[in-house]
Amino acid sequence: IEDINVMVGAPADEVLAKLPAKVTVEQEDGIQRDVDVVWNIDGVKLDKAGTYEAVGTIAGTDVQAKVKVIVGEEAVIDTLTPAELKASAKEGATAEEVYAKLKKDIVATYTDGTTKELTLSGWDYSKVDFSKAGTYEATGKLSLDGTEIEKTIPIKVTITKEGGGTTKPVTKPNIPGGNNSDWKWPEGSGSGSDSGKKNPNSGDSSMLPIALAVLAASAG
Repeated sequence: IEDINVMVGAPADEVLAKLPAKVTVEQEDGIQRDVDVVWNIDGVKLDKAGTYEAVGTIAGTDVQAKVKVIVGEEAVIDTLTPAELKASAKEGATAEEVYAKLKKDIVATYTDGTTKELTLSGWDYSKVDFSKAGTYEATGKLSLDGTEIEKTIPIKVTITKEGGGTTKPVTKPNIPGGNNSDWKWPEGSGSGSDSGKKNPNSGDSSMLPIALAVLAASAG
């Protein structure tokens, strides 16, 4: 008789259903026949993982049939597909708007190799600042057949600035006499810089066209 495998917590009826109703016995004359058997699984602890023995009484005889019952650890979720959920939104978006963007169907693969469909049933977004650009971590709640389970799924939320990107800095033209210019305007009249450029005398407007030309070139 083949071994019987059940998981921790399985009901007794599940074990009995897997045990054969008849067993094959060989009589003294060598003839084999199938006979009814009544099983006793009192020695099988279904609340604890281990290997136990079910004992069957064969009708009309004092012969016993025995079968090994293996009670395995309860299968648990091994991996999730996808392993992480992601969503992005602009500054000022609401939690409801971001949640609506999240994938709701997740596949769970259990340690025994089986798979089940889970559903995203809620989330904890307490660490997400929807008013400030940045990347935040949230936690998704999962349910199986409408019942919430302990397993959760990580959620990455990216909040971007309204309008997208950042503002490019404006480069100001280099105006003669400004902070970045080698042409300074000291007190007095007719002073020149070390580079050979000479400031106009007070009240002298003859250099004005040149200054304006330099300003236009810098701005262009």
